[in-house]
Amino acid sequence: MRHATQFEDQILIYGQGGKLAIKADLPLELIMKYDRYYDKKVHLIEKGRTTRLNDSKMNKVYIAENRSTRKFKDQLPPLSDKEMYKAFKRIVKSKTYQKLVEAKSQGKGHSQPSLIIKDKLGGNCQGWAHYDGSIELQRYRNLYILLHELAHTAGHMHHDVGFIQAILKLSSRFISREFAKDLKKSFKKSKIKTTISTHIKTPQEWLKGYERLSAARKKL
Repeated sequence: MRHATQFEDQILIYGQGGKLAIKADLPLELIMKYDRYYDKKVHLIEKGRTTRLNDSKMNKVYIAENRSTRKFKDQLPPLSDKEMYKAFKRIVKSKTYQKLVEAKSQGKGHSQPSLIIKDKLGGNCQGWAHYDGSIELQRYRNLYILLHELAHTAGHMHHDVGFIQAILKLSSRFISREFAKDLKKSFKKSKIKTTISTHIKTPQEWLKGYERLSAARKKL
């Protein structure tokens, strides 16, 4: 919910963060900055996403995944159609997958996704998850490719924090804890967030951090 008020001869339009900033007597030029911080933090906690529209982490995620899948290729052999469909049914019915679908504030997860295996997909694509819950896989892919697409159908269509947490849980359960641990390290190496802090700084806490950062920049 947005609010509007007269503040020092200006009309401010702000959300809950701005309301808290005004109450904490933050300077005018910082009220909207705190409001943007607050809004972004709430979105991250509720949606598991650091961005609202673009999928900016996608390439970094692919690079991190390739590092781990190459390292653990012995655990990830290509699967026949029969093996892939069997794995798909087992994973979808599992408590691990269903809990991901039911996770807070998602609402877009699919508890009963579908799978189609094809000889070829467009471009260099090995798998594709669609917003309707359907998955297309290229024939003779490994189990991780399937898990990657199921992390999408569980409610995380972008490669952001929520997706990362989902794929780590699926990998630990259906590949190995060893692989999931290495994958998490690989994500961190690529500077990809793997956790979400639920703490939202108060205006006073945020101001201290802002002032430290401003002081550091002046020294450069």
